[in-house]
Amino acid sequence: MDNCWPHCLPVRTRPAHDAKWSPDGRFLGVKRERSGTSANADWEIWEVREIRRVLVLERVPLAAVAFHPNLPQFISSDRRGILAVRHLDQNREIAEFTIGGIPYLLQYAPDGKRFAAAHMLQSRWALSVYDAASGASISSHPSAPYIRDFQWHPDGKWLALVDNTGAVNAMDAQTGAIQLLGTHRAEAATVAFSPDGGWLLSGGWERELICWNARTMRRAFNLGLGSFTARFSRDGRTCAVVQPGGIQWYRFERSLGHREFAEDLGSRLRHAAFSADGRWLAASGNKRAAVWDLSSGGPAAHAEEAFEAHFFFRGNELFGSRSKVDDEACFRWRITPATNVTSPPGLARLPLRRPDSFTFLALASNSVVLTSSNGSQVLAASELEVGKDEWVRTAPGISGASRDGRWLGIYLPYSGSLYVYRLPAVERVAKLVHPTSISDFEFSPLGDEVAIGSSWGLEFWSTSTWERTRVFTNSTGQVIYAPDGRTVWLARDLRHAGLFDTQTFEPRLLLPTGMIPLALSPDGRHLAVRVDAQRLQVWDLGEIRRQLGALGMDWTDIPRPREGR
Repeated sequence: MDNCWPHCLPVRTRPAHDAKWSPDGRFLGVKRERSGTSANADWEIWEVREIRRVLVLERVPLAAVAFHPNLPQFISSDRRGILAVRHLDQNREIAEFTIGGIPYLLQYAPDGKRFAAAHMLQSRWALSVYDAASGASISSHPSAPYIRDFQWHPDGKWLALVDNTGAVNAMDAQTGAIQLLGTHRAEAATVAFSPDGGWLLSGGWERELICWNARTMRRAFNLGLGSFTARFSRDGRTCAVVQPGGIQWYRFERSLGHREFAEDLGSRLRHAAFSADGRWLAASGNKRAAVWDLSSGGPAAHAEEAFEAHFFFRGNELFGSRSKVDDEACFRWRITPATNVTSPPGLARLPLRRPDSFTFLALASNSVVLTSSNGSQVLAASELEVGKDEWVRTAPGISGASRDGRWLGIYLPYSGSLYVYRLPAVERVAKLVHPTSISDFEFSPLGDEVAIGSSWGLEFWSTSTWERTRVFTNSTGQVIYAPDGRTVWLARDLRHAGLFDTQTFEPRLLLPTGMIPLALSPDGRHLAVRVDAQRLQVWDLGEIRRQLGALGMDWTDIPRPREGR
């Protein structure tokens, strides 16, 4: 006993079968059985550093106790169903209320403003959420099966719960709506979130753990470790797994190669963009747009109004542009980092004057180019709110600028002509005629050529002579240049895509079936892709190359596939 850490509490005669720490590690609650049953047990609350017993609660139903996440407070239920909140430093009761039924599991929300209770409610088992100050009901999910365990997600928006049918569910804390993640082969017993909220571990009585991706709400992998209980360390890097012979520690190694996002942007996920430093990612579908802080791993900020928008970053500002019949729109936001790893970034709408007959917005270096049926205009930062009346005659339509700010291209939807203008004067220099309706175009990073794509294929034009230099017909028309300009990411059809040499069109890396590239970070390190038309992933190409290199492979070492495969 002398080797216990940090202290050994005095030994009692009755066995202890459960314990709970306060979030700051100052207090420890220990459950002691009464007369061989754990249904109504005593809980002792200890101040650990002083080895001082602060409180004894008699005949508590199962584990109906919880520490407040931020304050020295403790909530518990007695066997009559009366909930009491106690101040542990002042050793006094500060609130008391009833919620209906007798709670047998209690937990505060991460913000401490709500708590959840598993209890019998109107003759059914239920998980309910209440206001922590008044005890007023917020939401509830009635459950026919007995709820064995639940945990709050670190963002406080939902809870994971498991029951004796083996089901692992997610419950919306505000509405009580339920979503089934999956099931165990036996009764499910425990759940635990990683500190960043990205992962959920559930355990079943078949002594198997399941790891769930808490962002995509999908099963990640199973762990046959002969255990149904696991807990993450505070930094999330390791897990303690309780096994019959003791406790074993495991490293929790996250995938370094890719990340999938859980946000539902809609069934037509088409547009994405990275910021210049690679920190921010914006994407849109037919339902909404979203912005992620890739450095934090947290959830996205949503912009409902920017569905199907194209995006452009300038420092900590984000611009969006949508061009649809009778629905042209332009947007401007300021982005701020998330306050913690479980929060979305800040997205504040900024003033941006939308001209009459607007068709599209593009960024050229530090300027914003607006195009309308009146022509185009180049705006400095100081002109964005009020705009200006001067226009240069150009074609209307969808626009895009070269990375060096020299060229502006514009095409009208459903037309086969790309008009090219020299910036900043917006002087027309070429009209490039494509065989069919243009779906995409992009200037090379060096500004020496422009690629025009459609369902017919891909054309490359020189910006020195404005003559066509190459044609690649085995493509849907989408094109994303790599930073060196020697390779491009393109899709052969709606299911097959990859990285190709711009001169020979030989493949350098073929993506898995159903994965289509959407955007590449400016340094070429990260690739955003859509999977099966609506799931969004980001792949770390540097890590992928490192892993392939360890196998003696790299982009240039991948053999060209045989014809017909």
